[in-house]
Amino acid sequence: TSLRLFVATLLIGSMTAADAFTFPRRAVTWNLPMQSDCSVIAATSSLSSSLTPDDAQRTIIEDMLLHMTSFFVDMVDDVDDGHSRFYYRCIPPTGERHHHHMPVRDLAAAWDATKALTFLQNHQLSGNTRSNSHDDEVMRQRLTSAVHGTLQAYNQSHFIVGDGDTLALDPDILQETPNIAHSALMIMASAGAQRVSIFQDGERLSIDGLVRGILSMQRPSDGAFRIEFGDNCSASGDVYRGIDFFPGEAMLALMDAYHLSEQYDGILDTSTRDAIVPSMERAFVFYCDYYHQRNADVNYNIWQIQAYAKFFDTLDRTGRSEHARLLATHILCMCQDVINSKAWKYELSRGCSFYTNLNTVEIVCGLDALADGIRIALAIDDGQMAALLQRNARNAICFIQWMQDQVPFNSPAGYGGLGYGGVRVLEQRLDVTGHAISALTKLLR
Repeated sequence: TSLRLFVATLLIGSMTAADAFTFPRRAVTWNLPMQSDCSVIAATSSLSSSLTPDDAQRTIIEDMLLHMTSFFVDMVDDVDDGHSRFYYRCIPPTGERHHHHMPVRDLAAAWDATKALTFLQNHQLSGNTRSNSHDDEVMRQRLTSAVHGTLQAYNQSHFIVGDGDTLALDPDILQETPNIAHSALMIMASAGAQRVSIFQDGERLSIDGLVRGILSMQRPSDGAFRIEFGDNCSASGDVYRGIDFFPGEAMLALMDAYHLSEQYDGILDTSTRDAIVPSMERAFVFYCDYYHQRNADVNYNIWQIQAYAKFFDTLDRTGRSEHARLLATHILCMCQDVINSKAWKYELSRGCSFYTNLNTVEIVCGLDALADGIRIALAIDDGQMAALLQRNARNAICFIQWMQDQVPFNSPAGYGGLGYGGVRVLEQRLDVTGHAISALTKLLR
């Protein structure tokens, strides 16, 4: 019996529990497809097979992260008004750096930069002496300035959804219609900034209003999230446009805000916080159903895995072990799809001779999700799955290290970053590098 059928059995069985998710009746009659079996695949690795990174492996990852963080610093545009911002991409052979009007990626860069700042902070606290502490401080200051400048730009005003406490980002600032992905990235970048103490005394966070905005976009009928805010958003809405990305990002933001509210007072109103877990329960039913019924793309899995991994933490911590294990099983099934994909199973696993065929963004995004999958597998004592995912993660790390080496130290731009892929690197991008930073910092933890 496939793992997906096991998930279905758990879903139906969980309905008898006293605190079970509020499943619609249609969940009982799911007819799950068999075409994407979650069978275990073999993987090879040039690194140690131990689940715990040894000092040499940790050193490799830390050095990769230092180079990626330096690349992020090199992509800071110190504009005249004193509010730094990020370039999106650079051309290594010429040294050109370019902005692009893509608010989601702009906010994602700020979010990823907070992860680099967290790494720098931990790097300094650990007493690591491989880089000069003054250089670390310069990097910290420039990244802090760019994150702060980005968040200030988008936080100037908001679009009011319904009542005055429910918000989305301002379409005049975005220069496009606001959607739940804009709100999600703003929430996560703001949460990251809060954790590394970027906000100054008296600066107002808009996290609560933006969380309320996302919650207001959930359909009561089935738990799906509508995508775009504004007059054109009907009560039913288009829940399938951008489904591979937007809903997963929104759910990840909801859980990130929920966890942040456990660390800091005043982040969320009590009513907002209390609405998040029920919202995640309803969403899980819809998006798990979509996954089984629609043969979802691997891109769909990437964000869903990350969102559900945070949801797992909350369920596990609050004593809902039956539902936490159900969620873990679903997460690991989606991880299996990632490593069964063509790029991971037939190219990455074959080593260096196949690296030129790979799309870097496919590997770093997959690794970002697998890093959470490894943690979840260990949390439920599934050592076999943890070992399988870890072997695949090591293959990915070897590839990423190789890709970093394709741009030499003396290149006019782009050293330490990542781009599209291949031997001849024509561009390096913040979003690709940011996914790698996210994945590697998770693996270090």
